Amino acid sequence: MRIVSDEDLMKICDRIAGGESLRSICCGKGVPDKATFLRRVAADANLRAAYVTSLRTRAEGYAEEIISIADDPDLSVDEKRVRIDSRKWLASKLQPKTYGERFHLERETVQVKAYVLFDPAKELFADGRAEPLALPPGEGGLSA
Repeated sequence: MRIVSDEDLMKICDRIAGGESLRSICCGKGVPDKATFLRRVAADANLRAAYVTSLRTRAEGYAEEIISIADDPDLSVDEKRVRIDSRKWLASKLQPKTYGERFHLERETVQVKAYVLFDPAKELFADGRAEPLALPPGEGGLSA
C-alpha cells in the first residue's frame, strides 16, 4: 500500500477546485481511494480547510459556466436548459448559502378591528318591542 503525502492530498484538492469530482479523481492510478481521502480530511484540519475551499471554488466554477453555456450558439435551447439546470443544482448543493434557494420569512403582528355592519338582533327589535317574537305552536316554537 502506497503512503499518500500531504502534497498528493493537496493536489487532489486542486483538481476538485478545477471542476473534477472526487469520485473520478480517486478512480485514477496512484491516487488514494475516496474513503481514504475522506478519512484524512476528517483527521486533518488543514486538509479539511483546503477541501472545503476547493468545493467552494468548484461551485463558483459551475456558476460561471452557466454564462458560457447560455451564450453558446452551438447548443439548442433544450441542451442549454439541461446543462444550466444541472450546474445550478450542483452549485446550490455544494454552496447552499451562496447559490441555494432563499426564503425570506417575516413575522408581523397585525391588529384587527372588527366592525359589525349588520346586527340581526337590532333589526328584529327595531320596532321597539322588548321581547323577540314567539313562533306559533307547531311551527318550531316552544309549546306552552
